[in-house]
Amino acid sequence: MIYNIAICDDNPHACKCLSTSIQHLFQLHGQEINLHSYTDPYKLLQSTPLTTYHAFFLDIDMPALNGIMLAKKLMEITQTRELPLIYISSKEEMVYSALQTRPLRFVRKSHFRQEIDEAVTCIISYHNEKSENLFVAESSGKLISLPISQIEYIESIDKIQLIHIQDQMYEIHSRMQMLEEKLRSFGFLRVHKSYLVNYIHIFSIESKNVILDDDSRIPLSKHRIHDIKNEYMRLIQKQNKLYSSCSF
Repeated sequence: MIYNIAICDDNPHACKCLSTSIQHLFQLHGQEINLHSYTDPYKLLQSTPLTTYHAFFLDIDMPALNGIMLAKKLMEITQTRELPLIYISSKEEMVYSALQTRPLRFVRKSHFRQEIDEAVTCIISYHNEKSENLFVAESSGKLISLPISQIEYIESIDKIQLIHIQDQMYEIHSRMQMLEEKLRSFGFLRVHKSYLVNYIHIFSIESKNVILDDDSRIPLSKHRIHDIKNEYMRLIQKQNKLYSSCSF
């Protein structure tokens, strides 16, 4: 695997030093990388496609657009709330604000040498784990392999299941109950007899619908509202504990 890494720091000297350190550390771990450095956050946002990046190293204190706002815009553009983010900052008091975007690490510039290697290790572990979590099925006569985290929801129409992932849809022949059992451990919720939703893509739960982070509206069974909300909160709390233990 070749890692595509984006670095953004408005200080050219800091950006160069960071690039050199990250390049060296990935090599020590036996990993190849392509580095893309930016001193202007808006140029990073304009780079395409953003979804090809395996990690973003962002300075927080940037005058044009601070790192946290930049991360939120990256999430908006890539239509995901799960980005492999590493913050590099001398503003240690910003750590709690940074938690809003669920970073993998917060590297303090005052402890850069001690913390940057752990951040690189975390990125490698993150992608190794993701590569193991694939959904494999036959669709239109072809065997497909989809990252489970990218599946937004599954819709059942008779004996056909439609897998929705961003702006694409894959048709498979299976039973919804079988898919529910297979994907339950990954946080998929049966919000309706005909819909199975990946909790990481849920933006809000209303009285009649589940709203996803791309504004899709999924019908919600009125008999399951209480159970769905409780299970969703359990999954979010579990995820927050995981990020807390990994991040700082």
